[in-house]
Amino acid sequence: MMLTKSQIQSQSSVLLTFIVLDAVIMALGIFFPISNYNAIFNGVYSVLLLAYLRNNSGYWIFNILSIMFFYIFSNPKLYVLFDGFTSLLVTGLLILFTTYDFTGRDLRKIRLILLFFFILNLLLCISPSYYFYHKIEGIRRFQGIFRSANLSVSVMTIIGVAIWEIEKRISTPARKKILWLNIIALVILMFATRTRTLLFLLPYWAYQSYHFLDRRLFIFVVILAGAIFGQIIYQSLSTRMNLTGDQSTATRASIYEALIRRILKNYVVIPHGSNEAYIYIQKFTKNPEYSSHNDFLRYIYDWGIYFFFFIAYIIRLIKRNVNCNLEFYLIIVAYTPLALHNLLFLPIAWVPFCLILNIKKKIY
Repeated sequence: MMLTKSQIQSQSSVLLTFIVLDAVIMALGIFFPISNYNAIFNGVYSVLLLAYLRNNSGYWIFNILSIMFFYIFSNPKLYVLFDGFTSLLVTGLLILFTTYDFTGRDLRKIRLILLFFFILNLLLCISPSYYFYHKIEGIRRFQGIFRSANLSVSVMTIIGVAIWEIEKRISTPARKKILWLNIIALVILMFATRTRTLLFLLPYWAYQSYHFLDRRLFIFVVILAGAIFGQIIYQSLSTRMNLTGDQSTATRASIYEALIRRILKNYVVIPHGSNEAYIYIQKFTKNPEYSSHNDFLRYIYDWGIYFFFFIAYIIRLIKRNVNCNLEFYLIIVAYTPLALHNLLFLPIAWVPFCLILNIKKKIY
């Protein structure tokens, strides 16, 4: 069914509301830790989604059953509210962004908003005050725009992908410059933040470079760089990004092992309850600052069988509405490692991801 111009403008304004909210969260994150107010914005998102999707019975039924499930299996009932927000937010944004349309003018506005935060994050690399000394790893790392290395780099790299996908849609003369900006940014962030999950972005950007830069030049540069600098590049990356393992890796491995043992003890499908993974890890490590560092294990531990239904629902929505080609799967490879930093469903990461899905959705 073809939409009228006024219908598209109405849908676009709804989606733009969430982009602007996301921008507000990021702007506040420059001055205050996002954890201080994230739950508040999750609530705002959820209320808006309930208003916009008030006629979507499937959304209402799924989430009412979800919240009832969390409530039955959880002891601290406050965290049921937070998990309810997560379910409402993730599924609601996915439905809106994969069914509604943007106008070209609004996509240009969004591109400018995202470019502002993306370039600002890169510029902060030259400021020593945005670096910190990591005692466990014994290295200095770039904290980024949110003064948290993993948070900043995860959000900004997904925003970089969103900027590029918008650029491909609206096709401005700056196309190659935007691509080079992302490639250069990736290299800078790999060496400045030493965050290993950035390596998962390499297949996506190699694919984009092959298709949108001069192919013969691209192949020549890759072969030449591999032949002359391959060993040097590997050794440098291995040293800078701790690919051979460190104390942090060993700690995470022990946390994963402990969580898996407890999950298997509950036959994988029996939930422990909302926030129980955090409580268990804090007791296990005797350190209140530690977390699961793996959202998949965390949600399986907390939600049990419901998490598998939740993921199945997400996959169903995506497969029904999004073009699932090779490029899409490379984006998934780039996005899912955010789970290793407990950021899988954080709004400032999930909204740009949904924006990418909107750009790649099926046209009927």
